[in-house]
Amino acid sequence: MKVDRELCVGCGACINLCPRLALRLIDDRSFIDQVSCIECGTCRAGCGVDAIFCDCRFPEILLLNLTSDTYEKGERS
Repeated sequence: MKVDRELCVGCGACINLCPRLALRLIDDRSFIDQVSCIECGTCRAGCGVDAIFCDCRFPEILLLNLTSDTYEKGERS
């Protein structure tokens, strides 16, 4: 995940959503620490101005996260 810093308004909504604390404000704009980011997409979903985009290192994992919900299907391990 990456931030288009020209679109970002620095509201900080994405920072509070990140489960890995991979986001912070730098120069009043959001910045994603690529080492900490697990590409869950939570920040992107919470961005009101669509400043966060997917530049995934692991696109197949992101796809699996969006399509699988084993608890909803009743398949518990």
